[in-house]
Amino acid sequence: MKHVLISFLLFTTVIFPTRIFSHHYSIIAHTISDSAHEARSVSAADIDGDGDMDVLAGHNNIAWYENDGSESFTTHTISTSAASSVYAVDLDGDGDMDVVGSSAGSVGWYENDG
Repeated sequence: MKHVLISFLLFTTVIFPTRIFSHHYSIIAHTISDSAHEARSVSAADIDGDGDMDVLAGHNNIAWYENDGSESFTTHTISTSAASSVYAVDLDGDGDMDVVGSSAGSVGWYENDG
């Protein structure tokens, strides 16, 4: 049975390689901000509830890059303290995404009241 399986896999890989390995993907770089020097953490979530993904970044501050849906982002500063990590989660259960961040020695929660 083992030899039959190996033979089948070799046969299908040799005979049909284009079907197995034919997926071609391209990833295109887009700059959201060039002022997030030494960003330590980045995450994506729908912060404003408009159906498109926004971006959070932790660096010299916690920044929210609001996506307007057309590949254009507006920068909002959530906190001016340096952040080593930043995440979006609905901590208070009200249906919108809040922000959690950590820095040297502290963890902060920023409530989204929108």
